[in-house]
Amino acid sequence: PNNTPVDVPGLTGVASLSAGCKFMCAQLAAGGVKCWGENGNGQLGNGMNNDSSTPVDVKGITDATYAASGFDSACAAFPNGVQCWGQDSSGQLGDGKQNDSSVPVDTTQVTFGPTILASGAYHVFAYGLGPAGQPAIASWGANPSTGGLKGALDGATAGNNYTCALQQGSVLCWGQNDQGQLGRGAKGASDPNAAQVNGLAGVTEVRAGYDHTCAFVGPYKIKCWGNNGNGELGDN
Repeated sequence: PNNTPVDVPGLTGVASLSAGCKFMCAQLAAGGVKCWGENGNGQLGNGMNNDSSTPVDVKGITDATYAASGFDSACAAFPNGVQCWGQDSSGQLGDGKQNDSSVPVDTTQVTFGPTILASGAYHVFAYGLGPAGQPAIASWGANPSTGGLKGALDGATAGNNYTCALQQGSVLCWGQNDQGQLGRGAKGASDPNAAQVNGLAGVTEVRAGYDHTCAFVGPYKIKCWGNNGNGELGDN
């Protein structure tokens, strides 16, 4: 372990980063994706199952526009679809087979180019514009509901079997709610329908952990909800 930052070797031109459980992936500006860390379920996407302490190329990816990591899987967005790799226990690879894959496979639910891609623990949410220029949404895995959302989205994030979307300064969540992660004022049963999080407005960014979520609501102000067993809500 290191208590100070160290350079990740062999990484240049990184456009975005995403962290899974004990592994990470970097989407490169040139279109490739590199991953490193634990690889027991093929989540590094290099055709093997050996862990790697240095970044390895995800096989066959050259024109990705974004990458997102789940618990033991990851996905990449392309101009006309999505590919995923790694664990597939809940169908999070989206190919209808529920077989782990150490190389990217085509996600059959997505035929558009996502501008938003959010990977939760065991599910994935994608948003973009369809062929007619209208909003297109897809979700697959442990939380396959799209929440009944309508209209344009400004962002989305996913946790353990729940999803939250950002729309015109409001946050709407759906899915699992055993820890109050839907932000409705109480713990309860799962709900496939999106509803606005109580007491939030003017949100510009939202991010989910495993079963808690935080929203950036203005200069120097963050609000969080959900599980607080380890102080992750930051309310002391």
